Amino acid sequence: MTKMNWLKENWFKIGLLIIVILSIGISFYWFSLRPAMIRGGCAVTKISGNYTPVAQRTDIPGYRLATDDEYKACLRTHGL
Repeated sequence: MTKMNWLKENWFKIGLLIIVILSIGISFYWFSLRPAMIRGGCAVTKISGNYTPVAQRTDIPGYRLATDDEYKACLRTHGL
């Protein structure tokens, strides 16, 4: 059996396998990676000029930890 015949006989199985793999990959991104990146980005907030943080608990210069209200607003803005 040549490769072309094998491909012609199994095109539906191959197409279905590709669709399943893509669906799993997209689901993993949408429900796992994307929320984790959004939560990480919302956890810190850029320091504005008139804000003096009481305790800066982040190692990123120019950023501070977000307050609960800022964090919740950021999550709502990004769709979580």
